[in-house]
Amino acid sequence: MLFPLIRDMKTKTLVMLGKAGAGKTPAAQAIAMAFAEYWILKANEGNDARPSFRLSNSLENLRGEPGLRTRPDILDDSDMSNIPLPKVKAFLDSSLTETFTVERWTTTKFVLDQLRIICDNRVHAEAEEGIKIGQDTIP
Repeated sequence: MLFPLIRDMKTKTLVMLGKAGAGKTPAAQAIAMAFAEYWILKANEGNDARPSFRLSNSLENLRGEPGLRTRPDILDDSDMSNIPLPKVKAFLDSSLTETFTVERWTTTKFVLDQLRIICDNRVHAEAEEGIKIGQDTIP
């Protein structure tokens, strides 16, 4: 289901919502590694560069070192409903040259076209039981 989206993800971000154990984190890690490798090859960084990603459950843990296009960030198992909306927007807007969130003692910085992924387990699964494939709205 993700394969049609991957072509457009060079300039997009990804949010995966679902029950724990559904495979969101391994999928996010595989996608992040693929995009890290893509940007490394595109930048012709040579054999020394290795694909990687940052995985965290808090934006605060990503502070101190700026984001890199060659190193995607994954926000995993954080409760998005408890993160202030401007911070979520800053994390998810990969179209800005650079964007920041203010954390405890410093800022977290993200850069243009850096892949950012959120995986969140806090969903109300029963509300989704009536959703049919192809349905584009949720009551």
